[in-house]
Amino acid sequence: MNKHISEGIKVLFDTAFQPMLTENCIEEALASVENELKHNEFEAVRVNEICELAIHAGFNHSTRGLGIKRSMHERIPGSSLKIAREIADFRSQNYFRKDPVIVAVGMEMEELVESVKPLLSLAVDPSFGISQSSLSSEPAVWTGGAAHLISGSSSFSILGDESNSQTYSSIAWEAPSINDPDRYTCHVLRAMLGGQSYFESGGPGKGITSLLCTQILANPMEQNLWNHFKAIYKEFEDAGSFIIFGQGGDNCEQLAVNNGILMLERISKGSYDGWMRSPGLMQSKNQLLNSYLRDLEIKAEMMEIFAKDTVALGAPQNPNQIVKQIDKVTIEDVKRMAKKLLESDPAVAVLGPSTDVDSLLIAARERQNSKMNMSWKLKTAASYVKSYKNMIKLF
Repeated sequence: MNKHISEGIKVLFDTAFQPMLTENCIEEALASVENELKHNEFEAVRVNEICELAIHAGFNHSTRGLGIKRSMHERIPGSSLKIAREIADFRSQNYFRKDPVIVAVGMEMEELVESVKPLLSLAVDPSFGISQSSLSSEPAVWTGGAAHLISGSSSFSILGDESNSQTYSSIAWEAPSINDPDRYTCHVLRAMLGGQSYFESGGPGKGITSLLCTQILANPMEQNLWNHFKAIYKEFEDAGSFIIFGQGGDNCEQLAVNNGILMLERISKGSYDGWMRSPGLMQSKNQLLNSYLRDLEIKAEMMEIFAKDTVALGAPQNPNQIVKQIDKVTIEDVKRMAKKLLESDPAVAVLGPSTDVDSLLIAARERQNSKMNMSWKLKTAASYVKSYKNMIKLF
C-alpha cells in the first residue's frame, strides 16, 4: 500500500513540477480547450461566460487585474514550441506566488510526509524555473467598469425557439474574499436571491421561493421577459465579486441592471424582513448547507474544496465549523451585506447584441449614488468586441 501511495505522489509531482510539454501534448490540450469553449457557447444558461465578463469589468483598471489577460476564445499563435515556452513562463511566474501545498485524505500525516520527502527536490527545482518577480504580487483591486461581448453563437434548442436573440445582462459589486469572515453572510445573501445552480434558481420543488424567482421571474409584469435571473458569488484569495444577471430578449439590459440594484436596495432597507423571519433566512441557510455538504460527498469536489482552503487559509476548514458560521448569520447581517455591496463601484457586463454599456454603467452609478449617497469617478472601461477571438479572458 505504501509503495502505491509513493508511486502515486511521484506521478503527481512529475506532472506538476517536471512536465514534458511535447508537440502532441500541446495540440491535444488546445483542442480540449477549444471544445470546452464551444460547449460553453451552447449551454442553456451561459453562466461561466457572463460571470467572467462581469469579473473582467470589475477589475478592468486594477494594476494586476485578476488572472491572465488573454482571450479565452483565441488560440495562442505560433508553433507548439513557442506555446510550450509561454506555458512554462506562466508557470514560473504564477505557480510559486505561495508555497505549493499537498492535500491528502485517508492517510496519516506522518505517512504523507515520508512519501513526500524524497520528492521535494522536484518542487524546489522545477523544469520551468521560478521567476523571482512572481514571489511578490499586488492584490487584485476592484475598480468597477463595463465590458461587452457580442455573442458569436447561441444556445441550442430542439424546440426551435428564438434563443439566438437572447442577451445576458449583469451588474456586479466588490464582495468579500475567501479570507473575510463576511463571506458566509454573502453566501447566505446569494442563496436568498437564488442562483448558482438550477436547483437553487427556480422550478417546482426547487428554489421557487427565492427572491429573484418570486419578485422577477414570477412577476406578472416581467415573467415573459426573462428566461433566467440568477445571483452568483465568486470568492478569491484577495478579492471577490457578487453578480446578478438576467437572460432575456433584446433591449432588456437596462431593466436587468435596475432589477439587480433594486433587489439589494430592498433587502438593505428591510423590505423583505417579514419573509426572512419566516421562512426565508432559515430556508436559505439550510439550502446553502445542504449544497455544501452534498459537494463534499463527491470526491473531486471535496478535494478541490480542501485544496483551495489549504492554499488560501493554511488548512482545510472543518465542515462542522462552516456549518456553525453559516448558522450564525442573522437578518441584520444580510441587510448590512446588501448595503455594503451597494457602496462599491458597480461593474456592468453584457453578453449579446451590440449595446451601449457605457450608458448602462453611468445609469447604474447614478442610481446607486441617489439611493445610497455614494459617488465614484465616472471612468468607464467598456470592452467592445466583435467576436470571441477578441475577448480578454482573466483566467
